[in-house]
Amino acid sequence: MEASTFSETVFRAGHGHAGILIILGLICLMLTEATSLTGFWEWSSRAGVLVSAILIPAGFFLSALGPGRTAPNRLIVLLWGGAGFLVTGLISCGVGLILAA
Repeated sequence: MEASTFSETVFRAGHGHAGILIILGLICLMLTEATSLTGFWEWSSRAGVLVSAILIPAGFFLSALGPGRTAPNRLIVLLWGGAGFLVTGLISCGVGLILAA
């Protein structure tokens, strides 16, 4: 893959993920109001997806930095950290909603 094509593709993916995850995070924030979660699980339900909305795009953007890059660098690991926050946030929100029903 050519360097300019790689960076364009990665930056496009970063912006796309950021937009979708922010919308999903705001929805989870509102849905958490309907639960009786407390402590870590409440925080995870409220902020987990929003933290992933920072980490996942950061993984895309920072992994493409550098002149002539045609493959991601080691900062791509931020994607996996963001995925962990995303899964934890969605599961805690879902379980909280099921328990509140």
